[in-house]
Amino acid sequence: MSLQQPAQSVASSVPAIPTPALMTDRHLVALSKLNAAYDRSQLVAMMIADDNLELSHVLTAFLNGLEEQATCVRVRQPQADSLAAMQEINCALGFDPKDLSLADLQSVLTMFLEYQNTHRRKTVLCIERADEQCSWLLDCIVKLIRSTKSSKVQDGLVVVLSASNSSNDALRNTTFESIRKMAGTPIRLAPFSLAETTEFVRQKTGVAGLGDIQSVFELEAVERLHKISGGIPRKAARLCHECLLLIESEATGRVSGRTVVKAARILRLEGDVDMVMEVVPNPSKRDSVDIIERLVIRCGENVLLEFPLYPGRYMIGRTKTADICLPSPSISRRHALAIKTNDALQILDLGSINGTFAGEERIEEITLTPGVVLKMGDCELEYAIS
Repeated sequence: MSLQQPAQSVASSVPAIPTPALMTDRHLVALSKLNAAYDRSQLVAMMIADDNLELSHVLTAFLNGLEEQATCVRVRQPQADSLAAMQEINCALGFDPKDLSLADLQSVLTMFLEYQNTHRRKTVLCIERADEQCSWLLDCIVKLIRSTKSSKVQDGLVVVLSASNSSNDALRNTTFESIRKMAGTPIRLAPFSLAETTEFVRQKTGVAGLGDIQSVFELEAVERLHKISGGIPRKAARLCHECLLLIESEATGRVSGRTVVKAARILRLEGDVDMVMEVVPNPSKRDSVDIIERLVIRCGENVLLEFPLYPGRYMIGRTKTADICLPSPSISRRHALAIKTNDALQILDLGSINGTFAGEERIEEITLTPGVVLKMGDCELEYAIS
């Protein structure tokens, strides 16, 4: 009884922004981690990103690549209650859920898993937008997982949850926290670095038949688009599209930094996509005495650099495309993400090999206060204000 759920279409008010057609390095890293979790029969795997559309894109590639014997059940939309969710799951498995109670539906699912295990087949249960699902559904998932621990059913069950990284309150509820502990370190799909945003815009201008990016976007405009969108592909695509509409309607020829700001204000007023309107100033055009917040980065005994901080997202890693490049073999290519707001600096480890440490404790995420020193490989990062 093998079933691969077909991908559902994603409704959009902007036909020019389809679901991503190509897998970037960020997608491929997340996909490889999902495949590794599946191969070792990890009971729960969790993916987190700022964009549910991208998470769905990676999940589709993951499910399409599974062997034919695997049964895949995918809950793509938030359910009204746990009964509705269990009805959908049982329906996908080929059972008629009519007039069955929640307890009956759970029993049917458990029996199906036992059947799968007997025939050495795996079952993948994907719950998308898990942070928006009702707590009862999450509780049912917890009970299902716990019920399998007393048998070998757990060897054939893989639960994949995807959730928005921005929904911190939902992720902290008691039920979700217990699932997070079972899942371990979440698979994070990081935002674009500046170089990736540039390549993304380059592809957009090419698809639109407008020629090379340099003939359409001023350098400052691409940097500003990256900062305002936060490197989130869905926002970057929408903002790029609006910029192209503006230069066409105004016959200005090229997208400037002001064009990007104007486009962002239009989108914000329309409520289409929420954009961060605090545009990051160009550090080269600011006097150094104005810079009061920075990261002081040391590798070995020497100060490597001092990086000024403005509101925005900064990729930290060994790759040259990172916003904060740490050229050390102990640093992963995409090691961590720094998120700077007006009030705080948050650091998210992106599943790095050598980890990120605050003192002796390895951390997945932390909100830094001035004077706190983080250890990444053989490098130290200190958040300083002066």
